Amino acid sequence: MKLVFPVTLGLLLFITTFLCQAAISVGSSGTGWIAFNAFPFVADGWSSGFLPGGAGAFTNSTQFDQAVQTLNATNIRTPLLITGTVPPSTFGTNRWNSQLLAIQSRPTGVAATLLLAILRNDSGAALNGFVLSYDFATYVTPDSAITEDIPGYRVFYSTTGAPDSWNFIPDFFVQQPDNTTNRLTAFLAPAGGWAPGSNLYILWADDNGPGSDTAPSREGGYTIDNFELGPIPTSNTTFRVTSPTNGQVFFAGSKVVFSAVLGSLNPVSVDFFANATFLGTASTPPFAITNSTLAPGYYKITAVAHDSQNSFTSTNDVTISIGIFGSIRVLQVEVCWNSMIGLSYDVEYKSDATAPVWLPLRSFIAATPPTNCIVDTLDPGQPRRLYRILQSH
Repeated sequence: MKLVFPVTLGLLLFITTFLCQAAISVGSSGTGWIAFNAFPFVADGWSSGFLPGGAGAFTNSTQFDQAVQTLNATNIRTPLLITGTVPPSTFGTNRWNSQLLAIQSRPTGVAATLLLAILRNDSGAALNGFVLSYDFATYVTPDSAITEDIPGYRVFYSTTGAPDSWNFIPDFFVQQPDNTTNRLTAFLAPAGGWAPGSNLYILWADDNGPGSDTAPSREGGYTIDNFELGPIPTSNTTFRVTSPTNGQVFFAGSKVVFSAVLGSLNPVSVDFFANATFLGTASTPPFAITNSTLAPGYYKITAVAHDSQNSFTSTNDVTISIGIFGSIRVLQVEVCWNSMIGLSYDVEYKSDATAPVWLPLRSFIAATPPTNCIVDTLDPGQPRRLYRILQSH
């Protein structure tokens, strides 16, 4: 039965003042299917917020992701409000749509809207890997196309909810949303696992693009429905990744074969992951795939086998490196870039391409057009470094 709530002042006042943040319980079999047939209260583990600013505040995903890293989950506490407009109408936070029976966003008056789900591990054990999935739908009027620099949602997870702890989930990013519903699935393996009794934070961020609210270019309306964490993969000591082998090194762009030995399992499919990145699915024996898309970096390889009732994770540790050979043997690296008068720049670095946080090297470097250069002095044996140049703020 679909429940439709009328929008009344009393209900809005009740929702606005109901700030007791709770969490979605995750048992040994996961959350089960969470459909938004009824209004999701803050006490159900769902809340909203926003990043201050206006349309076009972020022109690329790097800027957007840096802003997300400043967030603390304790400050994302606004209850969702209610709308019944289809396609979704614009608003400054996420809302529950009583006609679509889903959570929606279509930002206006802010730099981005934020939706937070808080989950609690009630399984009684640490969870080292699990599967998240939900239905992502896009809405825009027939006379228009979505015009955004950063389409769809940027989705992140954190085991603390603290600033600089948010991990981007690439499998939840849709490059070109259209007027369809897509079931999105991602395998997550938090560093150190998810401790029993502790929280996990999932954050959806929708930037307010430069598109107007008139045809033919509009801000996209997006919805989230049928959320699920699980099934929780269980272990099978005979299920192991056999290719690649632990410690293997590959050139960037190499075709890498991923395969697993199933032992006593009789799965219908096997998914392969590099860290949290989905690589592909094998549906027939010998359950192997080939992939050449991994960027330079270090990757933990995991396989997840599915039968008609359960999922199982591979048990052996396999870590490979792509495009990384040895350590630094030079003492200095000169970093140069084109600069413009009147600007200043920050130089940042990291040694692991998969690490979520860049480290500062030099800040507020005054421009000396047409080119600026700095020298990074290194000790022999240090890991190689990746650099990026940002305009100072």
